Amino acid sequence: MNDRSDAAMRKVVLELSAFSVRYPNGNGVGPVDVSVDQGGVLCVLGPSGGGKSTLITGILGLAPAERCGRCLLDGALLDGPMLARTRGRRIGYLPQGPWSGWHPALSVGRQITDAASVYASGRAARLRATALLRLAGCPDPDPILRALPEELSGGLAQRAALAVALAGDPMVLLADEPTSALDTITARGLADTLVQLVSRGLSLVVATHDVGLSLHLGGQALVLAGGSVVETGPVSSVLHTPCAKPTQELVEAWRKVHGVMAPNVGEWTVRP
Repeated sequence: MNDRSDAAMRKVVLELSAFSVRYPNGNGVGPVDVSVDQGGVLCVLGPSGGGKSTLITGILGLAPAERCGRCLLDGALLDGPMLARTRGRRIGYLPQGPWSGWHPALSVGRQITDAASVYASGRAARLRATALLRLAGCPDPDPILRALPEELSGGLAQRAALAVALAGDPMVLLADEPTSALDTITARGLADTLVQLVSRGLSLVVATHDVGLSLHLGGQALVLAGGSVVETGPVSSVLHTPCAKPTQELVEAWRKVHGVMAPNVGEWTVRP
C-alpha cells in the first residue's frame, strides 16, 4: 500500500498545533506541534524539569497556567466547556505515583465504581468496576475492590488507578511517569497492559524519562528539555541514534546503568 493510502486511513485523535503552556513566572513548555493517531503511541521524553508533566497537565487544563495554540481532540477544539466535558471521559489520565488521587477512607471498589458511574449506575457500575480492573491487568479483582488504597502494593495501586482512567472509555490516555515508582518486573507488567490497550485502539501519550519503557511501547518520540522540543521522530530511531544533546545524555545515562542498546534491553522489548 502506498504512503498516500496509509495517510488516508490514519485517524488523527489528538493534535497539538503551536501549543504551549505558560506559568505566570514565564516558565512552561512549548510551542509543541505533534499529532497522535488512533491506536498510536507518543512518548514524551526528557530530563526532569524538561516540561513533560507540564505538557500532560496542560493538555488536560489542570495546570495553573495559560494555554496557547490549538489542542484538538478528534478534530474538536479542546478548551473551555469542551475541556471540562471531555476530561475523565474521552481523555483518561493516569497520574504520577500509584497512590495519587485516592481517598484514604474509601475502598478502592467504591472509588472505581464512582468513576464507572459516568456510563452506568447501581449494580451495572459495580460490575463495570470489576471489568475495568480486569482490563487494567488484574485477573482477581475482588480483593482489590474490598481494599483501602493504603492496603495495595504500588503495582496494584497503579493498576487500580489505570482502571479509573479507563472508566470513561477514553479515546486517549495521558500517562505521567506511570512506572517511575515501580520495580522493573512490575513496570514491565504494566507496560505490557498498556501495549494491549493500544492494540485495542486506545491512543497513548506517556511522559517518561525511561528509555526502556519508551522502546517497549514504540511509536513516536518527542524529547523536551528546558521547556522546548529538541528532537522528534520514531522512538527507535531517536533513542538508537540521538541527535540532540539532551537526548544523547538521556541515552548515555541509560547505557551506563543497563549496558548497550540491544534489541532486548533488560526486562524491555523494543517495538517498532
